[in-house]
Amino acid sequence: MAHKFQVELAKSGRAACKQCKDKIDKDTVRFGWSQDIPAGDDGVKNYAMMGTKWYHFHCFPRFKGAKWLQTNLPDLNEVTGLECLPVEDQTKVADLWNLLKDGTVPASMAPSGGAAGPAGNSPGAAGASGSGDAAGKPAPKKLAGQKRAASTAIEELTAEPQGVLTDAEYAAIKHQKQQWAKKSVAQLKDMLKMNNLQVSGTKPALLERACENFVLGCLPVCTVCQKGKLQMARMDGALTCPGFYDEALGRYSRCKGPAADERIQRIMWKDE
Repeated sequence: MAHKFQVELAKSGRAACKQCKDKIDKDTVRFGWSQDIPAGDDGVKNYAMMGTKWYHFHCFPRFKGAKWLQTNLPDLNEVTGLECLPVEDQTKVADLWNLLKDGTVPASMAPSGGAAGPAGNSPGAAGASGSGDAAGKPAPKKLAGQKRAASTAIEELTAEPQGVLTDAEYAAIKHQKQQWAKKSVAQLKDMLKMNNLQVSGTKPALLERACENFVLGCLPVCTVCQKGKLQMARMDGALTCPGFYDEALGRYSRCKGPAADERIQRIMWKDE
């Protein structure tokens, strides 16, 4: 079965990432994956399964395991749409692609139970502490001029963009992420729920959402539908409402609010 990959700037901000389930902001880099599935015994193809699945740039490294990515990613020149990206985004994609082709997916980016580091290696293979050799000797210190570790490189590549945030806001969010990095998924969800914020997504997505709203203030519910939880696009600061599940109708209802010129008042983060 053939795997096909493409990359582009998100066209609308309506598509959801198949990994974290959050919306992919308009004009941000997204990866697409599809596969050509052979026809069944009846000669009919399942075209629904062949549709393109979209992923955030920072979610793509963990949608499959390191070994799978190393084995199945084609050469970069076979990725559709790369040449249409801005030059800086082409470089960003190329750097990430090369790391994944080398089999490098750090623990924080690996699927649950997946390999981290070089493909096939266990994260704890170097000893109980995760560093040094099997005898427990400390790892040698990094010398000046050495290349940064691949895990460090990929973490930097997959970091959320600064977008419309000021330098002070972006630095404050980064600092808060360091403070809350050891919190569990359950703890992060409890914090978000207390502040009436969305609680779906992976741990990195939950941590980012919590820290952003802690620093900037919490976004209120949509002023149009009075139920949807607003989301902010980092790149242009636009606020959108993803809609809400209407229990009376038994289906998900979409919302077009709020208006582009509406001033939204953020709410102070609640700790208790």
